Amino acid sequence: MKESNGVLRTKIISDDENKHVYEICREFDTEGDEIILITLFPTITNPNQCDLSGMHMLNHASDEGLALKKIHFVFLFSSVSSAKMSTKGLKLDKDNMAYLRDIIMKLPDAKIVISFGNSMSRNAAGLESKVELFRIINELRPNEALWQLEADGMNEEAAHMLYAGIRYGDLSWSLSHYLVPYRYTPEGYEAYLKGKEAARERFIQNVLSKKKEDTGRDEKTGKGRKKSENKE
Repeated sequence: MKESNGVLRTKIISDDENKHVYEICREFDTEGDEIILITLFPTITNPNQCDLSGMHMLNHASDEGLALKKIHFVFLFSSVSSAKMSTKGLKLDKDNMAYLRDIIMKLPDAKIVISFGNSMSRNAAGLESKVELFRIINELRPNEALWQLEADGMNEEAAHMLYAGIRYGDLSWSLSHYLVPYRYTPEGYEAYLKGKEAARERFIQNVLSKKKEDTGRDEKTGKGRKKSENKE
């Protein structure tokens, strides 16, 4: 019979009201690597708690392909949400982006792991935030490799911890290279905005053209006129 002991230290960086969390740091009393893991948004403010996503990650931290000592969980958005985050009124979180810049600068040896999945890929604020994130990374660490969670059979781009835990929880995890999609580059984002504006203009022109056609038919048939206009 033997006794095994372990220590997990937790540090949370938040605002005074606990409405925004900028970092949740988990550190094991073992040797290993240090990573900055970027996910969507925080769900807890109590250092003695752990949400399901974080629990999956901690359970795999000692996997041979990871062997982690310290995980800095940081986020695209700092607003704390206990359920699915509402996208209503969502916009670029400038204070949070400033924190991301600081932690990437302070930890030059920590690998950056992207783990926000495909969520918010069509949301304007989500897309803008991802573009800004990668602009910051490229500015501070040009040409440096980025990483994503990997398991046998997992083909998910920037797999979220919860997705990985549910689908591949029984497998050993590791890291693989993450290539920033074109849509998250400044050039890709500009092309997206131009395409969106062009689509908007086409829609407006189609509406105006249809109204013009309807007006022309009304003038020929007399339909749609006021009763007073149709009286002889």
